[in-house]
Amino acid sequence: MLKFILSITSIFLIAAIFFQPAFSAEENKPWGNQKILEAVYTHAKENKIGIRKQGQGPVRLLFIGTVDISDKEMKQLVKLGEEAIKGLEAWTGHQKLFIPKDKSEDQAYCILVIGNDELYTKFVHLLRKEKLIDDPKGKDDLDLTYKNFDAQRLSMVSLSIFKDFAQTQRNWMVSLSSSLAIKTFFGERGTEVPEWLNVSLAADLELLICKSIRLFQLDYEKNDQIPSQNPSTSWGNDFKNLIKKGNNQDLLTAHGALQLDLASLSYTQHIQLYSIGSFIRSQTIGKRGEKNKFAQIIQRIANKESDIDAISEVLKAKTDKILTMGWHKWALSRR
Repeated sequence: MLKFILSITSIFLIAAIFFQPAFSAEENKPWGNQKILEAVYTHAKENKIGIRKQGQGPVRLLFIGTVDISDKEMKQLVKLGEEAIKGLEAWTGHQKLFIPKDKSEDQAYCILVIGNDELYTKFVHLLRKEKLIDDPKGKDDLDLTYKNFDAQRLSMVSLSIFKDFAQTQRNWMVSLSSSLAIKTFFGERGTEVPEWLNVSLAADLELLICKSIRLFQLDYEKNDQIPSQNPSTSWGNDFKNLIKKGNNQDLLTAHGALQLDLASLSYTQHIQLYSIGSFIRSQTIGKRGEKNKFAQIIQRIANKESDIDAISEVLKAKTDKILTMGWHKWALSRR
């Protein structure tokens, strides 16, 4: 059973949050999800498929088809998603970068959980037929293989990928809400989110709000690299321990960590990918408004400046060596 859960979680980490959306982004065009939602509502009504909705704020949760979850549990999940958005806002100086422009469903971050694979597949084909999401590129149909896809301000996922849903739903909701918000910010500007930024924000919020790193942790339990009952509480501390081991073959420079490919990482690479994001974010804690340097970095990258150039300029770390030294100093100073 554990192996099955692990494989599902690995798919979730790489696919449900971090694969590119199933649509083509247009530069400087506001994103909205209403066309997809209208198509889903129409199909559900015509085929007498039940829809349960929860949330009236920035995060909305919809369960479509038969899903065994109470209204109370749905409300709790929506609250977690909203806490993730508030976390992003706090970390970027409360500038409303991730708050929807209005309270309409079209502008909210909508998460659609479909009750079974058959129904999920029907929705995918329906939305493709109506040209609301893109057809698969190449031989692999990732939307159907991984049973989830992202669209504008919306994520659709089949419940079947969560065989351990009761244990991971809190972490999943936080991570997915964070990812939808950051993808929307970048997508409306016609750019893609750097992997280090997407995953480190989602993981840090998961740790902050859920007090665990369940999704990340499960991916490594099969190799006994993380004790199943003793998850990490800080990427900085994990990286600190890695530095102290003195194995320079495992250590990356800051620029090297920022350029890691998410698809195939070792445990030590994961730690460095997450910790470099935490380090960069930590440099501007408490700064509000335009003085928030983390927000400056995000905005510059979203406006097509390279992430390394943006970080180097804003943090005044002109070389890889200087940024790496600052990163290591930050990690080693943690208690």
